Amino acid sequence: MTDSAPKACEPAAIDTSVAHASRVYDYFLGGTTNFEVDRAASQHLAGAIGGLDVARGHVHANRAFLVRAVRRLADEGIRQFLDIGTGVPNDTNTHAVAQQRVPRRGSSASTTTRSCSRTPIS
Repeated sequence: MTDSAPKACEPAAIDTSVAHASRVYDYFLGGTTNFEVDRAASQHLAGAIGGLDVARGHVHANRAFLVRAVRRLADEGIRQFLDIGTGVPNDTNTHAVAQQRVPRRGSSASTTTRSCSRTPIS
């Protein structure tokens, strides 16, 4: 009989020689959790869509929609959230917005990233 249980995921090392989508997104949001390769990729992408200001405008509009949606869902009574592809933590991530709207353990979120980690946040 073979053991068919899934093996634990080893945390992936951070490869700072290759741009990563979550760090590129972080750069567009004005964050500091990114590396030169992420900033270079951001500049390249921004050049293809009209410049850095245009790219940042799109990313900020996307994040503003996320914030509005989570607030609305929390206001309507939703208390559990699943955020797939969480990215770099900041104060406008799904779990942070939900907890701001429903404080004192009134909401919970599970987050996932590509590194196959799952972090329950209550």
